[in-house]
Amino acid sequence: MRVLSVPTVKPLDEEAIGQAADETALLCVVEEHGVVGGLSDAVARCLVGQRMCNVRFLTLDTEALITHPVVGSQSYLMARSGLSPNHISDLIVTWMRELSGARG
Repeated sequence: MRVLSVPTVKPLDEEAIGQAADETALLCVVEEHGVVGGLSDAVARCLVGQRMCNVRFLTLDTEALITHPVVGSQSYLMARSGLSPNHISDLIVTWMRELSGARG
């Protein structure tokens, strides 16, 4: 398990992402952005057709934020969007258990 900080989408460190995909059972992208045009999109484009890996994306639900706008602090908005540290770690543990069960 590791944390890979990706401070910019351009230029994207494709080598580091590929190495993480090769060396871990699950690649989980967490970002304070929508899935389209953000880090998740860039990682998916980096990996498609080149590597077989388990990938999950945790992003803001931008559609929900547009249709039901909310106002609050960053921590409130992240928690409401499922991006709190506890929720992220719980999801990763669940996903890892699912992967372990799938492998038999």
